[in-house]
Amino acid sequence: MSLGFKRTRRFHKSDSSSDSEGKDILNDKSTSNNLIDKQQDSILHPEFKLDLEKSKIFNLKSKKGHYTYYTTKIFSKGIFYFEVKIINTDFDILTYIKSKSGNSVIKKEYNEERIKNINKYLPTVRIGIIKEGNDYEIPIGSLKNSYAYRSKDGFLLKEGKYLKGNPTFKTGDIIGCLIHLKPPKPKFLMGIKNEEINLDDKCYMDFYINGKELPYKLEDIKEGDYHFGITLYNFAEAKIIFDPLEMKYLTQISNNFEINPLE
Repeated sequence: MSLGFKRTRRFHKSDSSSDSEGKDILNDKSTSNNLIDKQQDSILHPEFKLDLEKSKIFNLKSKKGHYTYYTTKIFSKGIFYFEVKIINTDFDILTYIKSKSGNSVIKKEYNEERIKNINKYLPTVRIGIIKEGNDYEIPIGSLKNSYAYRSKDGFLLKEGKYLKGNPTFKTGDIIGCLIHLKPPKPKFLMGIKNEEINLDDKCYMDFYINGKELPYKLEDIKEGDYHFGITLYNFAEAKIIFDPLEMKYLTQISNNFEINPLE
């Protein structure tokens, strides 16, 4: 099966060039004719798939607002690992907001309120998983069956709940995401002792910053079929890496786990 991404945000043209080290989603000219609607910002972005046979590294970007990318392939059983290099979380959002003040009183008051609460609008990256069939327009970690690790405050996001935080991460960091998924257990086995099936075996996620394991895990993740993904907010940029040859810390992590291939 091929692995790809769906992008669920209004489409904007990008004025930057593609990166030779990976697939630049926003600037893929081969698909741009299918993505641009005459009423460009009035509809949601259509499904967007990428073939890993062509690229296993994806350069992801965002404009204003949330941009969520996730694999179209789903995973339900195994131990998986991928890395995300944070390209940019330093965009000057304060200057950007000030430049959009406009002349109307309502617009000025709105932007003044945003400036007072500027921390809410900082460029942010969320890395995690989302269950198949979920609302893909909502940032990862905000809904039921959706889990993530967030850059600006280090919070672990579990189905809309904010859990105790790990360290923050920023431009230049490489985040490792180690995902432990157990297959859904048949209902008739629940409550029945079975030596071959450990009913207490839970799904969880580990995170690493530059190869160092973080103190808190995302635990008690529900069983099911999951997409792996990332949400970028307000001009954040990141590179997501599924190519084992390009992962910086895979060898180190795999010393302790039998990691399944992502293909």
